[in-house]
Amino acid sequence: MFRCTLLTLGLALVASSLPAQSPTDEEIKDGFLTLINGKDFSGWRFSGTIPNPDKTVKAKPFTSTIDVIPDNWKAGDGMIQLLKGGNPDLASQWDFDDFEARLQWRAHKKSYNSGFYVRSGKTVGANQINLNQPAVGELINTVPALKGKGKGVPELHKVGGSGEWNDWRVLCVGNKITFWVNGTPAWEVEEFVPARGYLGFQAEGTIDFRNLRVKEIGYEVFRNPKAFQGEGEGWTVKDDILTGNGKLTTPKPYKNYTLRLEFRGPGALLLGDTKLPFDNPDLKPLLHPEGQFNYLQVKVADGAAKLWLNTQDLKTELKVGEGAIAVVPEKSLDLRNFRIRAR
Repeated sequence: MFRCTLLTLGLALVASSLPAQSPTDEEIKDGFLTLINGKDFSGWRFSGTIPNPDKTVKAKPFTSTIDVIPDNWKAGDGMIQLLKGGNPDLASQWDFDDFEARLQWRAHKKSYNSGFYVRSGKTVGANQINLNQPAVGELINTVPALKGKGKGVPELHKVGGSGEWNDWRVLCVGNKITFWVNGTPAWEVEEFVPARGYLGFQAEGTIDFRNLRVKEIGYEVFRNPKAFQGEGEGWTVKDDILTGNGKLTTPKPYKNYTLRLEFRGPGALLLGDTKLPFDNPDLKPLLHPEGQFNYLQVKVADGAAKLWLNTQDLKTELKVGEGAIAVVPEKSLDLRNFRIRAR
């Protein structure tokens, strides 16, 4: 029977003593972000439901909040590990349109099964690059028109059970997806849909994943307090997390743009002259519990801003004029993966 271990928030998010995995210096310069840090489930959520031993009680759906760690997934030791098959799958907190992803994985047995979801739905399940040994690398669970166009390439992979890691690279730009295995081009498929979606891993078999880095094409990433114009002192950066209590302002103004950031703690954004508190009445019901990061997107076009928080589109629309963007903490605030794509 599938079992889920209910943990306190602190235990669920506790980090091991291992350092976080980071992109290389070249990847950092190119705008890559870390999506598997090797310590915890930051950037991820579980997709599915929590089975209940009492069959008369409806199963609880997983949400974007990390308050339950199911027994088929483990984070730590430099990896995210799939321990066995069964519910739930693993899904990213962010969705992506044009991006490049690089990751490593290894199978514990010669016969293995899982999958890497690309531009999939919120619950993931579609657009899978197969991790099934006979057809590893095949593009499956996609629209009928693409069936058979991304062939399996077992000859390019390391043998399961050997302890060797495989390197995958996936590039999605517009309607084209290109796939490399261990540095060798495997296939390229056009007419790939949808235009955006989530990343994820299928829960089948026993497989280790590590060092997943993602570059969102067209974004400028602010990794260090020195990249901003700061009015406060004492900002520090560790493991890609900026911590401080002073106002940080972008060095230039923006008019039409998409802003994405992850925050933990009280504060607000200044979008030109428009203030958006993180505890705004429309945002507050969707905020994650204290201690967890929140994932916020602000998309501004022709003076109107649309908001997205923790996988949910909000009906709220703000009037926003051209101007710099600032982060204003109320007290100590953690900030991560602050990036802007100007249009």
